[in-house]
Amino acid sequence: MRYRTKVLGGLVGLALMTNGVLLVLTYYSARHSLLSEMRSTVLSIAGTTAALIDVDRYQQIKGRADEESPAYRDIERYLRVARDANRRPDVRVKYIYIIAQNPNNPRAAHFVVDAEEEGENKSRYGEAYKAEDAANLNFQAAQVPADFVKDQWGTWLTALVPIRDRTGRSVGLVGVDVDAGDALARLRVLLWSGLVAMTCSVGLAVGLAVAVSRRVSKPLAVHRHQHGSRRRRQHRVNPAHGVHRHRGHGQHRVAPRGQDQGPDGGHPRQ
Repeated sequence: MRYRTKVLGGLVGLALMTNGVLLVLTYYSARHSLLSEMRSTVLSIAGTTAALIDVDRYQQIKGRADEESPAYRDIERYLRVARDANRRPDVRVKYIYIIAQNPNNPRAAHFVVDAEEEGENKSRYGEAYKAEDAANLNFQAAQVPADFVKDQWGTWLTALVPIRDRTGRSVGLVGVDVDAGDALARLRVLLWSGLVAMTCSVGLAVGLAVAVSRRVSKPLAVHRHQHGSRRRRQHRVNPAHGVHRHRGHGQHRVAPRGQDQGPDGGHPRQ
């Protein structure tokens, strides 16, 4: 492999490696920052919603038959107002609901009130909450999972905050779901922007590598050319002819090939 090709390949490889590492670090750093910001926002929405719930009215809801009661309608209406107020360009809340711990199974939870209008996405009182981490819910503390949560409706960034009665006892959790598609769409835009920037920088790096490899390899090419010319000149001045040597009187006589010499160095015998 030519030296110039080696230099070019090494520089291009270095450019690809450094740009690739930089892209990966930038992507994951931005992903972490975006998720942290969204987690903080969703947790704030859930906390505010939980703090302003009329706990006395909420505790009047005891079963599915209460879905037509004034207490249920008041809580449902309040959750819808909170949901609609937080459907903004920077964060779009998809669902707001209240879940409670299952009295027969502390590791399970069920829906109490859902802000969704009537339809297939409406969760009724008593329906099981089927998030991936439902068995690990903490009804005593606010929580936002470190990553997205999957349930029967999709993948979400979810915040859960306790609703507390007058004694401070937790009587349920307000859940706020933000569609993960919004966050993933932003990350995809960031990734594609990074790939475009990487492609441009690698193109510039390749051009620079070509110029540098030419500059580095040029002195070697000149030296190789000069060395070859010197060897050709030496070959013309001192051709490698075959010779015969004859020892006599302490001297060496050299005769061109094809002419025999006599024993005394004279003409050949007749």
